[in-house]
Amino acid sequence: MKKLQSVSVILSVCTGLLVLMLVTLFSVAAKQHFDAREAASHRLSIAAIAQQFVMADEDLRDERGAIDTARASPDPARNNADHPRRPRDASRRQLA
Repeated sequence: MKKLQSVSVILSVCTGLLVLMLVTLFSVAAKQHFDAREAASHRLSIAAIAQQFVMADEDLRDERGAIDTARASPDPARNNADHPRRPRDASRRQLA
């Protein structure tokens, strides 16, 4: 009877250790997946901000081009006075 108890104790300990290893493995894998998701989310937000800067810069270049065109025109009175204001408003919306 003593040997049977010792085998059952050994089996219980082994089963407990295997369960502990399995739980540890799953928790480590879940932590790695969570960290990877957080890093991807962080990179996505950086890319979105960079894209907004590029779009604002493009709007500012358009605005500068419209102003340079208006200045270079031989008849500035014929130019639409509201034309340079539209890209500037778009630039301000992008930067806000």
